[in-house]
Amino acid sequence: MAIMSIRSDLFQQLTLIRERRRAGLPVDKRTMAALRPAPALTLVLEGDAPEKTRKTLLSLDAQTCRKFEVVLVSRGGVRLEGLIQDIGLPVAYLHVGDAAGREASAGDLAARLARGRRIVGIEAGRVYPPGHFAGLIEGGAAS
Repeated sequence: MAIMSIRSDLFQQLTLIRERRRAGLPVDKRTMAALRPAPALTLVLEGDAPEKTRKTLLSLDAQTCRKFEVVLVSRGGVRLEGLIQDIGLPVAYLHVGDAAGREASAGDLAARLARGRRIVGIEAGRVYPPGHFAGLIEGGAAS
């Protein structure tokens, strides 16, 4: 099953590259970054306290299976963009400061940015052991 998924992703990438070349558009680093295969898992982390969020991000950075992306949602006055500088993971950061955005759930907000096949909410302040998400990713590939 996983081989078919990789072949499908590669076929889609090659098709998009050919279409851009036919249209006379450049195939640059930004284009290639957009054509990366979607991660198997999107982890949604709603952060409100910088220390708790940093602890969780560092545990995610230490994972052995890295086929996931992180969507970090910050609410209100707490700004967390400084925490993602030292993390070697793809992290999409969403700061919600208006009243309408505060009422929406973090999962709903993150679903707009998520590229993963599955979305999982995780807790700020929790430390995940290095192989924790490997089981979720491998289990998702089998289903």
